[in-house]
Amino acid sequence: MSLLTDYFAAAASELPDLDLRTGPLGGPIPTAPPKRGRFGRTKEQQPPSSDSTGREFDTVQASGLEPTVVMATLEELLTGKQSMEIIESSDLTPVMEADRQQGPWVFSVRSELRAALASHREDLAPLAQRWAQSEELQGLEPGELESFLAEYTALARRAEERSADLFCWVSL
Repeated sequence: MSLLTDYFAAAASELPDLDLRTGPLGGPIPTAPPKRGRFGRTKEQQPPSSDSTGREFDTVQASGLEPTVVMATLEELLTGKQSMEIIESSDLTPVMEADRQQGPWVFSVRSELRAALASHREDLAPLAQRWAQSEELQGLEPGELESFLAEYTALARRAEERSADLFCWVSL
């Protein structure tokens, strides 16, 4: 079973506009979206459906990069704070959920991670290399992670510019 994760920027007041079934990209309800590379699916690849809807949010696709341990590891690399401390101090309660057991769910991304991403101006290759060495990301190529990080840092900057938060939509 594949874990679909999309990171998106939104103000808390915009969350009711999110259709949990389709996620932050809106559009047709996915049945089994084809993948593009390691991290994603594209809206154009989704099967047609007459049942559609929710608004589209500024989104970065990241299939499999879950918002707890994987993102705590990234935050540790960016801030120096231990990932276990990050996880223990995080609110892991979904801010939205369709079904408690089956999802989809929406989780808040820590504001500390958003700020660290937005302010990161160094070369992303060394960061991607270190992140790829984490246990949770074994088998991933640093180049793929570097591409994701380029999109994710840009998303964090756009979110900060408009005083928005980052969220992660997760679906099984």
